[in-house]
Amino acid sequence: MLCSYRLNIDSITVASGGVSKQYKRGDHLGDIRESVLMTMIRLGQAVLAGEYIDLPTDAMEPSESPPEKRPPSPDLWKITAIEKLAVSKKAKVALASVGLNTVADILAFGSGHGTLTKIDGITSAMETAIQEAIEKIAK
Repeated sequence: MLCSYRLNIDSITVASGGVSKQYKRGDHLGDIRESVLMTMIRLGQAVLAGEYIDLPTDAMEPSESPPEKRPPSPDLWKITAIEKLAVSKKAKVALASVGLNTVADILAFGSGHGTLTKIDGITSAMETAIQEAIEKIAK
């Protein structure tokens, strides 16, 4: 996943598939299921790594006023897994074969290489379908 997120609260235990893992403030959250990560982002428990600010310990003390609600990140759609895109299974397999697992991965590859047709199995028609599927979720 090219979009990297970090924990924005003191600590949390995340249970997934019968396994529990403890995270502390600032830890990278790359191994958390997408649905759990999206919930954490909505609750302000996780932020993009670039937005993370390491606060001194005394700044983390609870304040008397309730915490400010943060709006969801406008780039949340970029962490969408390719499995959720409305494209053919053949296109998804070809994308995954080169390590493109999220929309952010696809966008980075496209901007770096100019086209997805450099991937074995991706035709220009598939590339157009992928672009259209991404446009739909980005709105």
